[in-house]
Amino acid sequence: MTNSLRKFCSFCGISFGLLAAIYLVIPALRKPLVREDNLLEMATALLYLAVTVLAIKHLLRMRATLKLPAFWLVPILSGLGFIEEVSFGRMFFNELPVVLGVKIDAIHDFLRVFVALGSQSEVFHLVLGVGVLIVMFGALLILCFWQSLAVALRTQPIIFSMLCLAFVGCASILDLGVISHHFAVFLEEYLEFLAAVALLFAYRCLKEYPAPAAIHEPATATAAKFI
Repeated sequence: MTNSLRKFCSFCGISFGLLAAIYLVIPALRKPLVREDNLLEMATALLYLAVTVLAIKHLLRMRATLKLPAFWLVPILSGLGFIEEVSFGRMFFNELPVVLGVKIDAIHDFLRVFVALGSQSEVFHLVLGVGVLIVMFGALLILCFWQSLAVALRTQPIIFSMLCLAFVGCASILDLGVISHHFAVFLEEYLEFLAAVALLFAYRCLKEYPAPAAIHEPATATAAKFI
Protein backbone atom coordinates (compact mmCIF):
# COMPACT_ATOMS: atom_id res chain seq x y z
CA MET A 1 0.00 0.00 0.00
CA THR A 2 1.35 3.41 -0.97
CA ASN A 3 1.78 6.30 1.45
CA SER A 4 -1.14 8.18 -0.15
CA LEU A 5 -3.46 5.19 0.24
CA ARG A 6 -2.42 4.80 3.88
CA LYS A 7 -3.18 8.47 4.53
CA PHE A 8 -6.53 8.13 2.78
CA CYS A 9 -7.47 5.05 4.83
CA SER A 10 -6.45 6.85 8.03
CA PHE A 11 -8.58 9.84 7.06
CA CYS A 12 -11.55 7.56 6.33
CA GLY A 13 -11.30 5.85 9.71
CA ILE A 14 -10.84 9.03 11.74
CA SER A 15 -13.49 11.07 9.91
CA PHE A 16 -16.06 8.26 10.02
CA GLY A 17 -15.52 7.72 13.75
CA LEU A 18 -15.82 11.44 14.49
CA LEU A 19 -18.80 12.22 12.25
CA ALA A 20 -20.70 9.03 13.11
CA ALA A 21 -20.23 9.74 16.81
CA ILE A 22 -21.57 13.28 16.36
CA TYR A 23 -24.54 11.97 14.37
CA LEU A 24 -25.43 9.24 16.86
CA VAL A 25 -24.66 11.02 20.14
CA ILE A 26 -25.99 14.52 19.35
CA PRO A 27 -29.40 14.15 17.65
CA ALA A 28 -29.77 17.94 17.39
CA LEU A 29 -26.88 18.03 14.91
CA ARG A 30 -28.23 15.33 12.60
CA LYS A 31 -30.20 17.59 10.28
CA PRO A 32 -27.49 20.27 10.00
CA LEU A 33 -24.99 17.52 9.24
CA VAL A 34 -26.79 15.49 6.57
CA ARG A 35 -29.78 17.36 5.18
CA GLU A 36 -29.65 19.01 1.77
CA ASP A 37 -27.53 22.17 1.39
CA ASN A 38 -25.87 21.73 4.77
CA LEU A 39 -22.49 20.77 6.22
CA LEU A 40 -21.52 17.49 4.52
CA GLU A 41 -23.12 18.33 1.19
CA MET A 42 -21.58 21.80 1.04
CA ALA A 43 -18.15 20.44 2.00
CA THR A 44 -18.49 17.80 -0.72
CA ALA A 45 -19.51 20.35 -3.37
CA LEU A 46 -16.63 22.69 -2.48
CA LEU A 47 -14.12 19.83 -2.65
CA TYR A 48 -15.41 18.81 -6.08
CA LEU A 49 -15.21 22.40 -7.33
CA ALA A 50 -11.68 22.90 -6.02
CA VAL A 51 -10.42 19.65 -7.56
CA THR A 52 -12.06 20.49 -10.90
CA VAL A 53 -10.37 23.89 -11.15
CA LEU A 54 -6.98 22.77 -9.83
CA ALA A 55 -6.80 19.55 -11.87
CA ILE A 56 -7.76 21.29 -15.13
CA LYS A 57 -5.16 23.98 -14.47
CA HIS A 58 -2.47 21.38 -13.76
CA LEU A 59 -3.29 19.19 -16.76
CA LEU A 60 -3.33 22.15 -19.13
CA ARG A 61 0.07 23.19 -17.81
CA MET A 62 1.54 19.74 -18.53
CA ARG A 63 -0.45 19.06 -21.73
CA ALA A 64 2.68 19.10 -23.93
CA THR A 65 4.16 16.16 -22.03
CA LEU A 66 1.02 14.35 -20.86
CA LYS A 67 1.34 10.70 -21.91
CA LEU A 68 -1.76 9.38 -20.13
CA PRO A 69 -4.93 11.17 -21.29
CA ALA A 70 -6.80 9.00 -18.75
CA PHE A 71 -5.72 11.55 -16.13
CA TRP A 72 -8.46 13.83 -17.46
CA LEU A 73 -10.82 11.46 -15.66
CA VAL A 74 -10.01 13.33 -12.42
CA PRO A 75 -11.44 16.76 -13.40
CA ILE A 76 -14.26 15.12 -15.40
CA LEU A 77 -15.44 13.16 -12.36
CA SER A 78 -15.03 16.13 -10.03
CA GLY A 79 -16.95 18.37 -12.43
CA LEU A 80 -19.81 15.87 -12.62
CA GLY A 81 -19.68 15.50 -8.85
CA PHE A 82 -20.03 19.25 -8.37
CA ILE A 83 -23.02 19.39 -10.72
CA GLU A 84 -24.55 16.48 -8.81
CA GLU A 85 -24.07 18.05 -5.39
CA VAL A 86 -25.50 21.47 -6.31
CA SER A 87 -28.56 19.73 -7.86
CA PHE A 88 -28.42 20.94 -11.46
CA GLY A 89 -32.20 20.61 -11.78
CA ARG A 90 -32.72 23.64 -9.56
CA MET A 91 -30.10 25.57 -11.52
CA PHE A 92 -31.69 25.13 -14.95
CA PHE A 93 -35.42 24.62 -14.30
CA ASN A 94 -37.97 26.72 -12.46
CA GLU A 95 -40.07 23.57 -12.12
CA LEU A 96 -38.26 20.25 -11.96
CA PRO A 97 -38.97 17.84 -14.87
CA VAL A 98 -40.68 14.59 -13.90
CA VAL A 99 -39.90 11.26 -15.60
CA LEU A 100 -41.99 8.21 -14.63
CA GLY A 101 -42.95 9.95 -11.40
CA VAL A 102 -39.32 10.81 -10.51
CA LYS A 103 -38.31 14.45 -10.13
CA ILE A 104 -35.02 14.96 -11.99
CA ASP A 105 -32.98 17.20 -9.72
CA ALA A 106 -29.58 15.48 -9.92
CA ILE A 107 -27.71 12.81 -11.87
CA HIS A 108 -28.50 10.02 -9.41
CA ASP A 109 -32.23 10.54 -10.01
CA PHE A 110 -31.82 8.79 -13.36
CA LEU A 111 -31.07 5.61 -11.40
CA ARG A 112 -34.53 5.91 -9.87
CA VAL A 113 -35.94 6.27 -13.39
CA PHE A 114 -34.18 3.05 -14.42
CA VAL A 115 -35.67 1.25 -11.40
CA ALA A 116 -39.09 2.58 -12.38
CA LEU A 117 -38.54 1.23 -15.90
CA GLY A 118 -37.90 -2.19 -14.40
CA SER A 119 -41.55 -2.37 -13.35
CA GLN A 120 -42.60 -2.20 -17.02
CA SER A 121 -41.54 -5.51 -18.54
CA GLU A 122 -41.59 -4.53 -22.24
CA VAL A 123 -39.64 -1.33 -21.59
CA PHE A 124 -37.28 -3.18 -19.27
CA HIS A 125 -36.33 -5.66 -22.00
CA LEU A 126 -35.61 -2.77 -24.36
CA VAL A 127 -33.45 -1.01 -21.77
CA LEU A 128 -31.68 -4.30 -20.99
CA GLY A 129 -30.90 -4.84 -24.67
CA VAL A 130 -29.47 -1.33 -25.01
CA GLY A 131 -27.47 -1.90 -21.84
CA VAL A 132 -25.96 -5.11 -23.22
CA LEU A 133 -24.95 -3.28 -26.41
CA ILE A 134 -23.31 -0.51 -24.39
CA VAL A 135 -21.39 -3.07 -22.31
CA MET A 136 -20.22 -4.86 -25.46
CA PHE A 137 -19.09 -1.57 -27.00
CA GLY A 138 -17.26 -0.67 -23.78
CA ALA A 139 -15.55 -4.06 -23.72
CA LEU A 140 -14.44 -3.53 -27.33
CA LEU A 141 -12.94 -0.15 -26.46
CA ILE A 142 -11.11 -1.68 -23.48
CA LEU A 143 -9.63 -4.41 -25.70
CA CYS A 144 -8.51 -1.84 -28.28
CA PHE A 145 -6.81 0.39 -25.73
CA TRP A 146 -5.89 -2.23 -23.15
CA GLN A 147 -2.16 -1.48 -23.09
CA SER A 148 -2.57 2.21 -22.25
CA LEU A 149 -5.45 1.44 -19.88
CA ALA A 150 -3.37 -1.17 -18.06
CA VAL A 151 -0.68 1.45 -17.42
CA ALA A 152 -3.22 4.09 -16.35
CA LEU A 153 -4.98 1.73 -13.93
CA ARG A 154 -1.69 1.23 -12.09
CA THR A 155 -1.26 4.94 -11.39
CA GLN A 156 -2.51 6.49 -8.17
CA PRO A 157 -4.64 9.26 -9.76
CA ILE A 158 -6.71 6.60 -11.56
CA ILE A 159 -6.81 4.29 -8.55
CA PHE A 160 -8.29 7.10 -6.45
CA SER A 161 -10.69 7.91 -9.30
CA MET A 162 -11.89 4.29 -9.20
CA LEU A 163 -12.36 4.60 -5.44
CA CYS A 164 -14.45 7.71 -6.07
CA LEU A 165 -16.71 5.77 -8.45
CA ALA A 166 -17.04 2.94 -5.93
CA PHE A 167 -18.12 5.33 -3.17
CA VAL A 168 -20.60 7.05 -5.48
CA GLY A 169 -22.02 3.67 -6.51
CA CYS A 170 -22.57 2.63 -2.89
CA ALA A 171 -24.14 6.01 -2.07
CA SER A 172 -26.48 5.69 -5.06
CA ILE A 173 -27.67 2.28 -3.86
CA LEU A 174 -28.38 3.72 -0.40
CA ASP A 175 -30.29 6.58 -2.05
CA LEU A 176 -32.76 4.01 -3.42
CA GLY A 177 -33.87 3.33 0.14
CA VAL A 178 -32.61 -0.25 0.37
CA ILE A 179 -31.96 0.41 4.08
CA SER A 180 -34.77 2.05 6.00
CA HIS A 181 -32.78 3.04 9.11
CA HIS A 182 -32.08 6.78 9.44
CA PHE A 183 -28.34 6.08 9.76
CA ALA A 184 -28.40 5.17 6.05
CA VAL A 185 -28.93 8.86 5.29
CA PHE A 186 -25.71 9.67 7.10
CA LEU A 187 -23.88 6.84 5.31
CA GLU A 188 -25.05 8.10 1.93
CA GLU A 189 -23.86 11.65 2.56
CA TYR A 190 -20.61 10.43 4.11
CA LEU A 191 -19.83 8.15 1.14
CA GLU A 192 -20.43 11.06 -1.25
CA PHE A 193 -18.04 13.13 0.88
CA LEU A 194 -15.42 10.36 0.71
CA ALA A 195 -15.81 10.27 -3.08
CA ALA A 196 -14.83 13.94 -3.21
CA VAL A 197 -11.92 13.35 -0.81
CA ALA A 198 -10.72 10.48 -3.03
CA LEU A 199 -10.54 12.88 -5.98
CA LEU A 200 -8.63 15.37 -3.84
CA PHE A 201 -6.05 12.64 -3.22
CA ALA A 202 -6.12 11.85 -6.95
CA TYR A 203 -5.22 15.48 -7.68
CA ARG A 204 -2.41 15.43 -5.11
CA CYS A 205 -0.98 12.28 -6.72
CA LEU A 206 -1.39 13.91 -10.12
CA LYS A 207 0.91 16.72 -9.02
CA GLU A 208 3.50 14.16 -7.92
CA TYR A 209 3.39 12.30 -11.22
CA PRO A 210 6.71 12.09 -13.17
CA ALA A 211 8.31 15.31 -14.29
CA PRO A 212 8.43 15.89 -18.08
CA ALA A 213 11.92 14.39 -18.39
CA ALA A 214 10.84 11.18 -16.69
CA ILE A 215 7.70 10.80 -18.78
CA HIS A 216 9.80 10.03 -21.86
CA GLU A 217 10.78 6.70 -20.27
CA PRO A 218 8.80 3.59 -21.33
CA ALA A 219 5.31 3.81 -19.86
CA THR A 220 5.46 0.52 -17.94
CA ALA A 221 8.78 1.39 -16.33
CA THR A 222 7.51 4.81 -15.34
CA ALA A 223 4.33 3.43 -13.81
CA ALA A 224 6.27 0.84 -11.82
CA LYS A 225 8.65 3.46 -10.47
CA PHE A 226 6.02 5.83 -9.16
CA ILE A 227 3.49 3.40 -7.69
